[in-house]
Amino acid sequence: MRWTVFACLAGCLGTVLAAGCRRNVLIVGYELGATGGGGGSAGGGNPPTNPTDASNDVSSKDASPKDASSNDASPDDASSNDASADDATDAVGDERIADGSSADAMGEEVGSGDVGVFDAGADVALDAAGCQDPVTIVQMSSGYDHTCVVLDTGGVRCWGLNVGGELGDGTQTSTFRAPSRDVFTGASAVVTGPSYTCALTTSGGVRCWGLNDEGQLGDGTLNARLVPPATDALTGVRSLAGGYVHVCAVLDDGTVRCWGRNLSGEIGDGTTTRRTTPTATLPLPPVRALAAGLNYTCALLESGGVRCWGQNVDGTLGDGTTQDRTSPPPTDAITGVQSISAQYGHTCVVLDTGAVRCWGIDGVGELGDGMSTVSRLTPTPDVLAGVAAVATGVAHTCALMIANGGVRCWGANSDGELGDGTMTSRSTPPSADAFTGAKAIATGNYQSCALLANGQLQCWGEGQDGALGTGSNANQLAPADVVGICPP
Repeated sequence: MRWTVFACLAGCLGTVLAAGCRRNVLIVGYELGATGGGGGSAGGGNPPTNPTDASNDVSSKDASPKDASSNDASPDDASSNDASADDATDAVGDERIADGSSADAMGEEVGSGDVGVFDAGADVALDAAGCQDPVTIVQMSSGYDHTCVVLDTGGVRCWGLNVGGELGDGTQTSTFRAPSRDVFTGASAVVTGPSYTCALTTSGGVRCWGLNDEGQLGDGTLNARLVPPATDALTGVRSLAGGYVHVCAVLDDGTVRCWGRNLSGEIGDGTTTRRTTPTATLPLPPVRALAAGLNYTCALLESGGVRCWGQNVDGTLGDGTTQDRTSPPPTDAITGVQSISAQYGHTCVVLDTGAVRCWGIDGVGELGDGMSTVSRLTPTPDVLAGVAAVATGVAHTCALMIANGGVRCWGANSDGELGDGTMTSRSTPPSADAFTGAKAIATGNYQSCALLANGQLQCWGEGQDGALGTGSNANQLAPADVVGICPP
């Protein structure tokens, strides 16, 4: 069941209502005891300072897994929906991450950093536990209704809804468990949108597949792709953030380029013109990380400031107004920020102090300030302390705590997305952890996932389209193991 608190933001009406609203999600991870690293991925970082061939195209279509009118309505870039104590958008050494790395799938050996794409063929035999071999996840992203992970080998594996080819396996067949083969190799991070997926390669290239009705694949066409392309849409990229139907990248020099739908200025180039290839660099100071919502984008600057542009219904830009912006503003909406996550219509940040603040739509308590249904045009006061990372869903928010890898979620809970064993929504963060031992979290539209310290991946919330990977379409009110993902 889903809340119908808001159907679509204003920009989702018109051109998108017929297809339904779609959105993506990100993950953030915190490697307990680790230092350095970037946010948004399962990798670690410093805690807060307190307490085959692209020719396999299919015709473009306006398909959406769900109507946006449904419900409550990140790699790990510090700015993605995936949450990490490290900002996934930061790069350490030559590591590349998403805002949000063996033998390749064609059976050929590829060297470290080499890129391979999916080749259809017989699957490998699985053991009794449903695993080919033990795998180590280094980053994950949970999208509208599909989830992808990056392995330490650079392999990418995805499961869940597949209406646009977002799983990258050459089909449009959905799956309810993790596959045993990679669809892409040579990846360092991945971001997921409603019906698309983008991988950041270890060499800094961007390759996207799935639905492409608004140019979100960035390849200069509107043709959907059932498999990853053989060439990069952009190079020299440090991190990615995926929005509803647009994608943005932070380049190695700290500049930002975006592509895809531009209904409300979310691309940031001063227009509302759709872009099927990356824009010129946007007028911003050096950027550390990005977060992308429905029709808006936020940049976390190297200075710790946050600047947002695009649609501003209900204060999504956090600047105290409801005026849309087609280019980045000249001033910060908030400062002292370590990491950021955006989703459908609300944004949350972790401050350098370890506190969480949020702004935007508050349909079911997702801002955590106890004022459910009262949207905020500017950031809330601190709603939780001692936080390593935060991840936002459509109408729920989850925090990864510094202590013991605890997870606490609040907001809508009609599908069990808070993971506390109930279906009771919360307008403030709980005082106790739902569970402990997590090192990374990711939120999807109506689901959430956590990578545990022992390497096991667990998900909870809505299961109808398979994004939980539990082998069934049943909702999970508490964390459940993903079938086919077995840690070493």
